Amino acid sequence: MSKHTSRTQAALRHLQQIKPNEGWSIDSYVNSVGKHLVMLRRRNVPLHEKYFEEIILDSSRGHVIGKFPNENKGMVLVEKDGSVSRQRQVVSVSTSRFKGESAADDVNRGLEQQRREREKTRAAIDRQVEARNRSLRARENGELTDSQNAELLKYGMYVVAAAVFFRMFAAVACVAFFVILLPVGAYASFTVPSVESFDAKKELKRVLRGKHLPENHPDKPQGWFQKTAAKITASVVTETAALAGYTVEMLDFFGVARCATVRLNANNLECYWIGAFDTWWFVYQREVESD
Repeated sequence: MSKHTSRTQAALRHLQQIKPNEGWSIDSYVNSVGKHLVMLRRRNVPLHEKYFEEIILDSSRGHVIGKFPNENKGMVLVEKDGSVSRQRQVVSVSTSRFKGESAADDVNRGLEQQRREREKTRAAIDRQVEARNRSLRARENGELTDSQNAELLKYGMYVVAAAVFFRMFAAVACVAFFVILLPVGAYASFTVPSVESFDAKKELKRVLRGKHLPENHPDKPQGWFQKTAAKITASVVTETAALAGYTVEMLDFFGVARCATVRLNANNLECYWIGAFDTWWFVYQREVESD
């Protein structure tokens, strides 16, 4: 059986709960007349040089007080937050809030809370074990486990989200078609150049003199002399190629554009133009194998 009173024990447990790492302890002493006295220590250092009749907890204010022997007064040793009191405040300890039952009730409430926490932890572990057992039983019976059902639900949500996205994309594409592409297509169909407007010799001369090249291209003729020489060379090459024969092929793209292909038999060369918006645009040229 403990030699400390129930109020002293309750106060010590309270300090150990709010400041568990401070090394709280109670030192006992029996004076010359046989009276049992106590001293509160923190990390083995006394909080006061005197011994007290009891160490008690003020349950309403949260102070820990040392009660003077044979008096209804005491000194505040520890503040509510667990810090050591520096004011040496003397208070009355004759009120009902210092009864041992109040301190014991506080301790019991703390112990009850710990018990509930343990039961909650134990219940969580039991639920995990039960879930694992259900998973094993479902696997043995060929059924889907909870995690597999969750994965299946997640993938199903992905499918639904993808379907919604593609539906929105289709709606936007439809709007873009009617708002942008349809008017552009209508305009292109009205301005597509005719087959008769394509002059093969004229377009070949433009290509050979570098008209389609950008201004900073190294093969682009610069200055009057180079441009004149390029025109003369282009005319000679075109007329020579025309004498050897060439073929023109037309390919229609739904009435909104045309592709013209000119094959020069003597040079084994093919040139391509796109006709759209009242203009023939040179695309590229390539060498072909001779027949």
